Amino acid sequence: MSNISIENKIDYFFNLRTNNSFSSNFDRKFMPKNEEEAYAIQKKVTDKLGKKVLGWKLGGTNIKTQTNFNCTSAYFGPIFSISEQTPAFFDYDAPRGEAELSFRLNDNISNLNLNDINHNPFMYFDMVLPSLELPFSKINNFSEVGMFPLIADLCGTGHLVLGKGSNFDLSIAQSHIKISIQDKGKELASGSSKNIIGGVRTVLSDFLKLAIKYELELISGQFVATGGATDCIFIPRERDINIVFEKIGSLSVFYK
Repeated sequence: MSNISIENKIDYFFNLRTNNSFSSNFDRKFMPKNEEEAYAIQKKVTDKLGKKVLGWKLGGTNIKTQTNFNCTSAYFGPIFSISEQTPAFFDYDAPRGEAELSFRLNDNISNLNLNDINHNPFMYFDMVLPSLELPFSKINNFSEVGMFPLIADLCGTGHLVLGKGSNFDLSIAQSHIKISIQDKGKELASGSSKNIIGGVRTVLSDFLKLAIKYELELISGQFVATGGATDCIFIPRERDINIVFEKIGSLSVFYK
């Protein structure tokens, strides 16, 4: 058992986000001892970074990520940059992304409570948006070290691109939405919202319950990205890449 203090662990994960070192394997002596400590580190690193939290990204919501990160439930991290903003964290040499459904929190979030979450978690959202989430981390071996370092490393937060939103529609949120990432009509990846384990209702409900447990400051207007509905793939540079979502629209990205 490591005797490294939580302060040293916070410094380690903060340095992962602020120095220019290359990606490497996680140093296991900084392993969070449990989920609670991992989220405590995440919060302290977020505070030290001083960036405004614009939303939240979920992970562990599909079979592949649960396998890759050795977990059986969803986890979350902050989002600091959206769409045309300069990415807070980004791999310009080899950007990777996955298509996701994102939802916008509404004013009801100021009265978040467990009873309403269990009854109807959708009451806390007013918009659904097509999105591309581009994760970023300097840790290479999450499949070996598991979920706790990933949580402490802000859930691998990078950047979120949002398409045009639609007013919240229960039938859309509960349907299976087909998704395709395309390069001039050639499909690079495909998927569906049915890849989200338990469906959108379940992952949003689980996130809201985690928000209560870990006392997150949820604010109306923040976005929640519900995890990869497609594989996370390399995004070709200097090409217009289109992400098409059945029923709710599309978005395009271009990275030099």
